[in-house]
Amino acid sequence: MADAILDWDTFVPGDATITTGPQEAYRIRYIGTDKAGAITPTVDGNSLGAIRTEIAGLYVTDSTEQGPLDLDELYYYLPPETTLSFDGASSDLVRLIGEAIDSPSGRFEASGDETRFSEQGEYYYTFTQGSVDVAETIADNEEFTIHTLTPNTDERYEFVDLHEVGHTSDGSYTVSAGEVSLLFDFDGQQRPSQFQDDEIVGLDATALPRPPTATTNAEGFVYGDDAPNVEGFNLSGDRTFEVIGRNTSGGALGTAGDTSTFTYTASVRFRENMT
Repeated sequence: MADAILDWDTFVPGDATITTGPQEAYRIRYIGTDKAGAITPTVDGNSLGAIRTEIAGLYVTDSTEQGPLDLDELYYYLPPETTLSFDGASSDLVRLIGEAIDSPSGRFEASGDETRFSEQGEYYYTFTQGSVDVAETIADNEEFTIHTLTPNTDERYEFVDLHEVGHTSDGSYTVSAGEVSLLFDFDGQQRPSQFQDDEIVGLDATALPRPPTATTNAEGFVYGDDAPNVEGFNLSGDRTFEVIGRNTSGGALGTAGDTSTFTYTASVRFRENMT
């Protein structure tokens, strides 16, 4: 029987365990959650990568403009008599959107489904995240490392989706446009390149909302999204990636005695067992 397109949209508790019947299969194309923190789906014992609401919202709302995560070709495939489970709590919600396949032609409806099922435990969407506390005041041109990531030799991170930066302060300081910029550092090679005169540098932190909201910046930031022939970047094994913040305001930021916390979150495609 032919499958319908995006005919399945359901909500399950964050501690759910679901087993497909002998005559049903599913392609999960989108996933979202309201959990405050990470939640991980597992299919027949294979982890499919942790997600969190900043990259995979339950709905498209004013405060979660990114909505559910589009899994694209890294969809989850659930054959008949397969178990899907989550490691959250009963108070959490997970939204699953995709295609229900009634009476599939054998265990796999198509050859692509078999391929996806065999690889989905080692190639999937997830996130990488880090944060740093910076004592205020932050001096002009002061730099601070928000996140550091070094994959294992057989791993690769593909940064093809959202990059987000959030800021909180235990004082009254709020980051405004033009005050804090970001550099992506690859083993000492920085992107975007720094101008020789040292006047203009990096990506403005306010352009990378965590998450996109209707009242601040409704458009999420994807590296290279508007550039021709650019689709994100990859981080291969044993290379070190750092997200560096820099005060570009021309003066000190914040108030002495206060602390700023900067958090970086990125949606990534993670691949392991690379040869």
